[in-house]
Parts: sequence; C-alpha cells; structure tokens
Amino acid sequence: MIERIIGVNQKPDPAEFIRKYAESHKDWPYADLVVNLYPKVEIVKSRFFDGVFKPWDVSRLPMPPIAVEDMRNWKYLASYHLVRDGYGFSDRLTLNETHFKKDEYGNWVWDYGGEWGLWETIVHEMAHEACVRRNLARDHSKPFTDMLLQLGIYCNDRGQHYKIADPNQPFGVLMKEWLIKRPTENDFVKEPEKPISWWFLFDGGNKERKGRSTLNKWICPECGISVRIGIKGNPEIVHEPCSVKKGEKVYFVKST
Repeated sequence: MIERIIGVNQKPDPAEFIRKYAESHKDWPYADLVVNLYPKVEIVKSRFFDGVFKPWDVSRLPMPPIAVEDMRNWKYLASYHLVRDGYGFSDRLTLNETHFKKDEYGNWVWDYGGEWGLWETIVHEMAHEACVRRNLARDHSKPFTDMLLQLGIYCNDRGQHYKIADPNQPFGVLMKEWLIKRPTENDFVKEPEKPISWWFLFDGGNKERKGRSTLNKWICPECGISVRIGIKGNPEIVHEPCSVKKGEKVYFVKST
C-alpha cells in the first residue's frame, strides 16, 4: 500500500480526484467525453480567466470538476455550482446530458451548435465563477456580459447568447486553433418540442424586457411548462399529463 502524505498547509484538491476517477472508469458512458474536456477546460481557464486581460488581477479560477447529468429541464444547457452541494463540493461545472447525442461514429455531440456551442456554454459558466472571484455580480448583469464580450461572446442580461461568437475575437481564435467549425443558424437543433435557437433559450433574444412579475414562477421539471402564483410557500401543484406519463406524481418546482 502506498500512502500519500498531505502536509499541514497542503489541501487536497477534490477536482483532481474526481477527474482521475471519471477518466479511469470506462463503464461510465461519458468517460471519454470528459477525458477530452478536462485539458481544454484548463486551457480556457488559464487563457481567458487567470489574469490575462488584467495582468494585475491574479484571482485564478479553481479547476472545476465536470459533471454530466440530467438537469430535468431541456431548457437548461449547463450550470456552475458556486455553493457547496450535499458532498461539500463547490465550483462544479455541470452539463445537461439531455443535449448530448451519439453520432454515427459513436461520439457524443452537443446538439446546440456542436463543439462551438458546447464551448460557448462552458466559457459562459466559467465566467460566473470569474465574476465571483472578482467580487462582481453573480447574475447576467453588465460586468458579466462585458467579460464575455471581451472574449467575443454575445450575451444579454437574460443569459442568452443572441449571436454566434465573433470568429476574430479571443474565443473564436481559440476555436480556430482547435479546428472547431463556427456554426450557422441551420446547425442548431430544430425539433417540434424545441422550436428555438440555441442562443434564445427562453423568450427570444434582444427584445425589450417587460416589467418583472411579482408572482413566483413554478415549472414542471419534466416538460418545462410554467405557471406563476402569488403564494410564497410550496403550492404542491401536480402536473397531471406528466404524472400520467411517468406513472407517479410530478410536482411543479420553484424556478430559480
């Protein structure tokens, strides 16, 4: 047995262990996918967020563990966990497995803009962590959208990418280096139940926002249909069509 001695001031990096575990367990269907993602995420981290645009800013990002799981709503592409989960881990990048499909060669393909769309999504989520490290807003306000704009990624205050990233700005240059083709609008998934473009996730891009509703929004985690109600507590609303389909009660959950 080989022991690894951890010094008093040396903290173990959970991301390192999670990465090695994921890469070594080939029975996990996404093992090969994350093997390819991790080294590129390291490049994105060092090239875009570790004090590149402002050399005096040395607040480097942690290397995030990568999760691929069902986020229970196809409208969500990914998330970045800024708070600790049930295992005590934070800084976890989660990709919605709903948007990965196998191609004819058995490779996982991201269905919203292919590899280019996948990396726009990953960079978007990592920018949230960068904002937190710099004590900026956690939402999609101007500091966040400006950070992405420096990379050539167009994002509005709803978190929607309303235009494909500029091929001549830092993000696009990196995609060229990786030989990743810039998509066109026709490359985005168009299915009857998903009649939207990748960058218009909810209600359509740059249109002027209407006043905020004071009602609480609840959604069905199975189909994404939503309702707004005035009470603050859990209304315990059951969505009957999805309940029948699933064979058990499906309750609306509060939208965050």
